[in-house]
Amino acid sequence: MIGKSNMKTETAICIGAQKTGTSWLYEQLERHPGVRLPRTGKELNFFSLKKGGGAENYENEFHVDGGPVRLDVSPSYSAFEGLAEKIHETCPEARILFIVRDPVARAVSQYRMAIRLGNIPKSTSLIEAFRANLQFIKRRGLYLDIVNEYDLFFPLGQKLTVLFFDDLVSDATKFYDDALMALGIGLVGTARNQLGPPVGVGRGELSVSKAELSEIHDFYAPFNRAFFARLGLPVNWEAENYKLFGT
Repeated sequence: MIGKSNMKTETAICIGAQKTGTSWLYEQLERHPGVRLPRTGKELNFFSLKKGGGAENYENEFHVDGGPVRLDVSPSYSAFEGLAEKIHETCPEARILFIVRDPVARAVSQYRMAIRLGNIPKSTSLIEAFRANLQFIKRRGLYLDIVNEYDLFFPLGQKLTVLFFDDLVSDATKFYDDALMALGIGLVGTARNQLGPPVGVGRGELSVSKAELSEIHDFYAPFNRAFFARLGLPVNWEAENYKLFGT
């Protein structure tokens, strides 16, 4: 490790999903003494968008000062296929955190953000964007596929951990502790009394129709059932439990 050869470097990577509280988590971990941050801040996107690879190039993306754990929070790592292998080639011992959210609510939240930012034309409806997988809006909610891909290189329950956005909303402190443990950062120096406000939820201003929501739910339903079975948990995110967030 550059400048601190006597310290073993660990790698903690949060792969998303987008619109699941990753910005909140990064903001809390910026103050943690155990991490070293990317020079460019959140969403380093080294394995998805940057040219060139390798351990040395990856290391050069981080500040020299800080703790022993490199922290990379890049939701794009779960948007593109084939990145788990690329990450493993450079960081085979990395700990991976994947935060998930009702995929219908997640898609609505992403759509509203993309319209606001101009990444999806305002004339495009939610269902049009979803059917065309604009901004990878459909792929980002295929949690079973993403977990299965990463599990090939980072075994689920050992190197790969899944956490839930609903838990962040209901108990931010516990979620933070769970995230620290999943990322191998540890609870020492967590400064819980300095945690930022928990993630809020809202409806947003851009309306979507029941027909659009129904179609998206029906698409994800079989994947959701298989995903929860993979985790050994009861099925959640059924249509009657919709909570459409505008965050």
